[in-house]
Amino acid sequence: MALQNVDYKLPTRQNIDSIVDRMFRDKSLELKVKYNRASAIAITSDFWTSLGNESYCSVTAHWIDSEWLLQSVTLDCIGVTERHFAENVAEI
Repeated sequence: MALQNVDYKLPTRQNIDSIVDRMFRDKSLELKVKYNRASAIAITSDFWTSLGNESYCSVTAHWIDSEWLLQSVTLDCIGVTERHFAENVAEI
């Protein structure tokens, strides 16, 4: 549809960057409000290797909200080049 409209202007990289930054800040604030209401938060981590043989580690927070619903938020997900030995996991 946009290609058929000669008046349509593609957004600039800076415009997209500012939109994504604003969305990130808004979502971060929303999540902070939610987990500040939690009486306890459990933190889990998971290591896995993709089908492309790339290794990753994720850290997730879990809590039960005031309506007794499980909430989970991925706090970080990083690529890992080291083997998943205890010393390397502890350092990560």
